Amino acid sequence: MNELEYDLMTYLLPLYLDKKTNSTTNSYIEEILSRSPECRELYEAMAADMNLVKEPLKNRTAHIGPVGKIVIAVAVYIAIVILIVTVFTIVLTYGVF
Repeated sequence: MNELEYDLMTYLLPLYLDKKTNSTTNSYIEEILSRSPECRELYEAMAADMNLVKEPLKNRTAHIGPVGKIVIAVAVYIAIVILIVTVFTIVLTYGVF
């Protein structure tokens, strides 16, 4: 395994794990993984890291029920209205235009 192949694998493996590579690239990656213990270790580490990162992101809003989602939507709407009213008041008061 030369340094260029290792660098290329560090770039390609996240794409491979996200299933964003084509079949030719998949074959190339799998061939290198089969003959390179360093790349195999890199692959396993990246796969473990990606699983740790994706799980919490996937379930962040799972515990919020439909009423909670409505409350959040209303709160965001109110915040936007307050922002618009504040900007409008500043423009009228100080004559920014």
